[in-house]
Amino acid sequence: MIPNLDIAGDWRAYLEARASGIKSLWKKELAAVLERIDALEGETLASYLESLCELALCRSQPDRNAPQAASEEVSQLELDSPSLALPLAHPGLLPKLQAFWLARFDEPRVKLWLYCAYGLQDTYIKMRPLLGAAEGIDNPSPEILLQQILADSGVTDFLRQQAALHLARSLLDSLDFALHEVPYCLCIRADICWQMLDELDELATILPVVPLSRFNLSGEAYRRALTLWCNYCDYTEEQGARGHEPLEYDDWCAKLAEEHD
Repeated sequence: MIPNLDIAGDWRAYLEARASGIKSLWKKELAAVLERIDALEGETLASYLESLCELALCRSQPDRNAPQAASEEVSQLELDSPSLALPLAHPGLLPKLQAFWLARFDEPRVKLWLYCAYGLQDTYIKMRPLLGAAEGIDNPSPEILLQQILADSGVTDFLRQQAALHLARSLLDSLDFALHEVPYCLCIRADICWQMLDELDELATILPVVPLSRFNLSGEAYRRALTLWCNYCDYTEEQGARGHEPLEYDDWCAKLAEEHD
């Protein structure tokens, strides 16, 4: 890493102009930054892009400037939150980033950045052949990038935690999608939900924090919801076998709560 590259300082004027809401002002500052980046090449450009990914996508190593905290005090924000909101999808910047990522595709930290950025224009399309070739499949899930990091015995604990946190969030998103319409619809098979919950339990052994969904729910909340739903399905099947009309789900839950009071 080249120490005299002040990435945050380089973008400060743009960020301040962007906050002002004056388009002509922030476009001028953005053009100035992109012009400076265009002047970089070789290892200087690579070092700049590394720092840019650390700031705008996901840290691959702890922030040395942050105050040290005990492991039980580490928060999800301290673990992976980017510190700058930068226009990485800009056509003057994204091709440079994509070339950098693909040239260093085998590096675990680059796989982490690629996972965070795969939704940017054409990024997944460009990385798919490399990822698919490694896994022997045509349409690999981006989460395979995280699984590869976790399977690499040479990565640091911090990088492993980053990958585990992102994979846990992906699983939580899938569980939320599957269960948020219960009892009216179960969008994914219950056995797959149980499998995802087991994967979350495994990831919890790596993480210093309990991963939460975008709705601030833990895996345990989805486990309770799935358990209730599966128990209700057993109840309705049993009632049907007896020729009885089962209670509606909400009424059954209310009756269950009364029995446990």
